[in-house]
Amino acid sequence: MKVTIGELRSLVERAVTPEEASKEKLALLHYQASSSTFYILYNPNYYLAKATRIIEVNNEKIKRMFDGNKAARAKAFNKYVVLQFASDLFENGSPDGIYGYMKVNDPSENDSECHGSSEIKLAAAVKGYGPLMYDIAMSNSPNHEIHADRVAVSTDARAVWSFFRDKRSDVEALKFDNVDDPQTPSPEDDCNVHEPEKNSAVDYAYKGSKTVNVSGMESVHARFAKAIVNIAAGTDIGRGTGETWLVDSDVDDGLISAGANFFDLKYGK
Repeated sequence: MKVTIGELRSLVERAVTPEEASKEKLALLHYQASSSTFYILYNPNYYLAKATRIIEVNNEKIKRMFDGNKAARAKAFNKYVVLQFASDLFENGSPDGIYGYMKVNDPSENDSECHGSSEIKLAAAVKGYGPLMYDIAMSNSPNHEIHADRVAVSTDARAVWSFFRDKRSDVEALKFDNVDDPQTPSPEDDCNVHEPEKNSAVDYAYKGSKTVNVSGMESVHARFAKAIVNIAAGTDIGRGTGETWLVDSDVDDGLISAGANFFDLKYGK
């Protein structure tokens, strides 16, 4: 599919920089899971407000159920936190707090060498934040190299790959050699290709030359995770009970679920 000049111009005009995302006080979850890495860009204030509302509602509900029995109230509240709170916060309802979601597979998952680049397996973003997500993934991938999913590529993603190849002087485009009909002696560039007869932008690996500083956004995420745990533990019936069995990793898991829901809604999965 050909990406028009108008689509590329629109992509340039609306691309959000890391500095702008930090000024918006967005947070970034960078999560390594086996041979895949997840990146979730989100608005922590959205989820903090939602968490406060959820806890307040359930706090009052449990108080009414166990009026006068503080120990029973605390036990019921902790049970709610363990079994339902994270789902209510991150999975139930629309994932409006998510700005970007990306799953990146390690080079070890490639069927061929593919220049040793990482595969962008899943990607979705609010308008303007897609290029930032790709830059973050490129910056954190081995050798700063990424490539498109080898199974299917959306129109939005094609625009990003074309932009990398045709408009980004700071990104090196490394062409793939069709693994089913190799034309070069080295296997380093061998990879499955989408369009063997075309010079398609999705049949390249892309090597970045800069490091995207996301430490500020990652710090915001760390503070957010602790704040969510504290909100759950700091209610009238939760305070002083010792624990609510909610930990930072529960928050990470919830955000990954919210990101997956965001992707499914955007692409109709």
